Amino acid sequence: MAKYVYPAIIEPNELNGYCVNFPDVQGGNTEGKDLPEVMEEAK
Repeated sequence: MAKYVYPAIIEPNELNGYCVNFPDVQGGNTEGKDLPEVMEEAK
């Protein structure tokens, strides 16, 4: 199975959580309530 690596931008959001955005992937964004959750969602 191939693995791909994309740059990610993680920023705090207005809901006291975090947002992760993958600029190279169309529609590649997600949110979480804390860093461990947003990292899991980003996978």
